[in-house]
Order: sequence, then C-alpha cells, then structure tokens
Amino acid sequence: MVAALRNVAEVRVTGEADSFDQAQDLMPIARPDVVLSQSPATAADALPHVRHLELPDVQDAGNAVSLAELHRIRMELLRRLQPILAPAPRMVVTARPCVLALGASTGGPNALGEFVKGLPADLGVPVLLVQHMPAHFVGMLADRLSAQGKVPFHVAQEGEPLEPGRGYVAPGDLHLAVKPHPDGGAVTTLLDTEPENRSRPAVDVLFRSVAEVYGAQGVAVVFTGMGEDGKRGSAAIRAAGEQVFAQDEAASVAWGMSGAVTKAGLAHEVLPLNELAAAVTRRLNRARRAVTSS
Repeated sequence: MVAALRNVAEVRVTGEADSFDQAQDLMPIARPDVVLSQSPATAADALPHVRHLELPDVQDAGNAVSLAELHRIRMELLRRLQPILAPAPRMVVTARPCVLALGASTGGPNALGEFVKGLPADLGVPVLLVQHMPAHFVGMLADRLSAQGKVPFHVAQEGEPLEPGRGYVAPGDLHLAVKPHPDGGAVTTLLDTEPENRSRPAVDVLFRSVAEVYGAQGVAVVFTGMGEDGKRGSAAIRAAGEQVFAQDEAASVAWGMSGAVTKAGLAHEVLPLNELAAAVTRRLNRARRAVTSS
C-alpha cells in the first residue's frame, strides 16, 4: 500500500505499523491526519482523535502485485483520500488582524523585562509569550512583566479572546497556541501534546498557530535561549508573510534560539535588545495602518 502512494505529491506517508499496538506507539511521532487500515471501526477504537479510512482489497493472488493492480490501488486510495486532500476553507482572523508573538528561554526573563519597557501603552495588539521555565515561576514572570512595562500580562487560560494591549503567557507544561473564533477574532488554546524541541510550552507551536490563524498580519520576536526552539516556527511565520525579529548575540545569555533563526536567514532584522521594542512597534504600527486603510 505504501508503494501505491509513493510519488503522490499530495500524500506523505508518515509511518507504518503491523499492529494497533505499534500504531499507538507511533502516533505521537508520525502525527497522521488519517489512518488507513483493513478495519476502520476497530482502528477507531484503538486510535481515537484521528480520521480512519478502509484500505482497498488487493485482487492479485500471491505476494507479487502487478503494475496494473498497483495503479488500481493507487487510484482507489486517492479516491478515498480526496475529501481529506481537498483544501478546507481557511478561517483567518479579520476583526483583530495584528498580533505580537514572543519566544525566549535561557536569559529570557531579563531580556523580556527590558523589551516590554519599550512597548507603548497603546500598542493595540495582543502579545503572546512562550518562556521556557518551571510552571511555578510563570505567574511571577507575568506579574514582573506587568510591573516593568505598560502592557499587563497574565497566565493564559483556555479559550480566552485575544484583546489588544494585553499579554498572554504560556502556562507551565502546556503549549500555548491560538485558534480562530467565528466572530473573526482569535482565542487562546492550551495543548498537552508532546513536547517539541524537548520543551512544553514550545515556541514553535505558538509561532505555527500564529502563522496559520493571522496570515501576514503579525510580528514574531525570538530572544536569548539555548537550543533551536522557534526556528521552525519562524519559518512558518515568514512563509505566511509575517515579520521575524531576532535578538543579536552581544546581549544574549545564550545565542541558541535567536542564533538559529539568524543563521537560517529567517530573521528580517537582528537587533540589539535596546532597539528591538522600537523596531517592533514601528512594524506593528505600519501593519495596523495598512489594515485600517484597506
């Protein structure tokens, strides 16, 4: 069956399993959109929260499958997959079309404190933050950032509407992401999915969701931190047409995260910490003016 889907541009086989037990172990790694099996009803019981389709029967006898039969199987698989492969209408935020997403790790609290001091009270966009740190420190970080700047921060809750001029900090041990709301705005969502880059919350998860929901209307900033969390998310941000800023090496405690983004050519601007807030504010103001005039 894998051979039947090989070289089909719309399909990527993320894993194979000989049993449902193997498939359960593979799910967090493979993360499929759909599972193909000979018994979809049984598979759905063993593997919930994913779509299931039945494999077509192989008509040729024996182990060898003819080219004609392989072609027939491929066409039948594609027919069954077509409703999934067809792109769904994308819900994009329209009511509040600008957002600021921040990611930091080692050295982040001090860098973020300096950064928020430069943000104006009338910033006019929601601010989303992932900082790698133990859960019991997150509330203190939100309070500290609120005291240091003009934007109030709090620990994000599930399903909160994103409001301009407010900051939302990822809670400990949960990914923070955004999802569209039918009113045209966006809300927070908290995910207990697998860690990414050995981190939960992960900057990549937040950035990917921002790129998906906000399209080209947003700004992302990657601060000091070890590792490469934020690199793949920054690629998604750029692909959506959004702007990526990175803290430069000079004032970074660890130039891992922002360094990875910079070295990959994903940052539109790499700036000293004391210049980041002003540059980001200018970019957001331009984005807001463009939306208002359109």
